Amino acid sequence: MENPLDIPTPPVEKPRPDLPRPADLAGRTLGDFQLIRRLGSGGMGQVYLARQLSLKREVAVKILRTDLAANATALQRFQHEAEAVARVTHANIVQVYAIGESDGLHYMALEYVEGRNLRDYINRKGPPEPAVAINIMRQVSAALQRASELGFVHRDIKPENILITRKGEVKVADFGLSRCFVGDQPMNITQSGVTMGTPLYMSPEQVQGHVVDPRSDIYSFGVTCFHMMAGEPPFKGQTPFEVALQHVQNQPPALSDIRPDLSPNLCAVVHKMMAKKPEDRYQTPREMMRDLNRLRDHLPVTAASEITLTHRSAGNPAIHGMSASSMTMAMPPASTGRWWRWPVYALLVAAAGAVGAAIHWGTAPIAESKTPEAVATPTTPPPDPTKAERDLLKRLLSDGKIRSDLEVTNAVIDLALLYHRQDLADKSPEAEELRKKLPYGKAYDMFELENLRRWPALTEAQKFFKPANSREYLNLIASLGKGIALSLRDLPDESNAEFRKAMTLNQPAKVKQAAPVDLFLWKYDRWKREVADSLERNARNLGVARLEEPLNRYRGYSSKMP
Repeated sequence: MENPLDIPTPPVEKPRPDLPRPADLAGRTLGDFQLIRRLGSGGMGQVYLARQLSLKREVAVKILRTDLAANATALQRFQHEAEAVARVTHANIVQVYAIGESDGLHYMALEYVEGRNLRDYINRKGPPEPAVAINIMRQVSAALQRASELGFVHRDIKPENILITRKGEVKVADFGLSRCFVGDQPMNITQSGVTMGTPLYMSPEQVQGHVVDPRSDIYSFGVTCFHMMAGEPPFKGQTPFEVALQHVQNQPPALSDIRPDLSPNLCAVVHKMMAKKPEDRYQTPREMMRDLNRLRDHLPVTAASEITLTHRSAGNPAIHGMSASSMTMAMPPASTGRWWRWPVYALLVAAAGAVGAAIHWGTAPIAESKTPEAVATPTTPPPDPTKAERDLLKRLLSDGKIRSDLEVTNAVIDLALLYHRQDLADKSPEAEELRKKLPYGKAYDMFELENLRRWPALTEAQKFFKPANSREYLNLIASLGKGIALSLRDLPDESNAEFRKAMTLNQPAKVKQAAPVDLFLWKYDRWKREVADSLERNARNLGVARLEEPLNRYRGYSSKMP
């Protein structure tokens, strides 16, 4: 059947065995660059962390695969990538420092970006809040505007090529598929009629092999933004050709139906970016930035406007232009080095009265909070905690009659979440030492049974939990709390295991009887919401639509579910 849309049909590739993993070149020196360790492998070659000897700085060195270097067209494409990006200098574009050849190895030295790519961010944290999404969109738009001013089209905008640094800066990577669209002799190094790019994010004109301009990048970025906000791309298919065809024929689903919490204006911006006809889209990235600036100005100023990254692994950079399947992009989890020692508090409670001590601790702002260090001697004063922490400690350390078991039970989870936030904020040298002692963080350590039993108020509060199940009160807090803490650290399997443990505690023989976990979550709604949101986060991190029962049933309480 003849293709009515005149879309180049992809050639049938003969199956071939996977290429062997290339030798590790760590330790070698290529020109001015000493390779330190291999960071990963992509479609065009390997990437290494390296040290530029002359300037004494860390860089990322991309080495072209030897089989591709033997291909004149591929080598020309590799060189073109460096030349293009070197011209497009911008704070939101990964900078190319040098290109060269040594001992038959063709390489490119680029800016070393620590962080993760947008796909990894979405997979692990889920769709971001509107303020965060707009923040990302504005920075990518600025990069595309600069590129378009110099006459370049990226041609492969997708989540893997958008990197987010430790500080929340966004950088566009891999201009390897870009092509100059102005000048007397525009570069064309691809075979006529063959499209370049990734089908999930291609513009209709790119799919059909037509001439593209910056509006094609705006379309691809619109699809990327849809993916970022909806959690998945607008079009799916069994084959790349099937997906590409939908970009030409089908309208994307309404973003507002998937994310009703988004403003209609933000959804309208994304859909305008994805208009089928180039003339119906934004004509320049600058036009898009104007609308995004208006949206930003009407958002409430909250902490959600900042991009934050957490990951359980340490030390991995966001590799330039690599997919999440070929390399794990990660950031070291920050945690505080001033973990207060439970035995010390037990001693304070018994000897001097921890409540009185807590009341006289300082009132530093939350953003500058530090938790007390273990004291070396009884005369060493503890550092000031936050007011919120002080109030929570006061409730939990109370050894008299408590006002409310609800207040005490909620104080436990609130204190754990406070410690988790402090873990993210603390980038001190002591944090690395603490990570070795408490790999899952302070919040998780709080929920060890022996630590929970040190809170006098919890011992009193468990008497108010249904008498027949009062013995399960601390066990439920321990397992549910650990599940929440592990979910916050992006450990979905470990988190789900703790939730399963809580859901099988003292399981009743009769079906009509409520399990202790049901009674607990029914009584303490604050916990129910945190558990549900954690299960929702776990499902997204695992990349599944549903968790097994009964986890999925409890997940249904999540405030983040559409």
